[in-house]
Amino acid sequence: MPPHIIMGYSLEEWLSLFSLFSIFIGALAWFVNVLIIKPLRSDIKNLSNQFKSFKDETKNDNQTLTEIFKDHEKRLIRVEDRIGIGINNEK
Repeated sequence: MPPHIIMGYSLEEWLSLFSLFSIFIGALAWFVNVLIIKPLRSDIKNLSNQFKSFKDETKNDNQTLTEIFKDHEKRLIRVEDRIGIGINNEK
């Protein structure tokens, strides 16, 4: 029996098959990385930046609405005091 024969293939043939399989898997992994992973990372980064800008816009809108609310509250208190139904005028 010749040395290094497994399932009818010599060691050289098994190493050739392993090399071809490794090249195929490597090429497949590269294609997946280039076609799926890199664009997905880019899109996730863009989405993250959009969330950050949305957060800043929301913070500014909140400050504006708070100022408007305080102004309306002051105006309402003045009107209540003028017509005599404010908290200070209750009996």
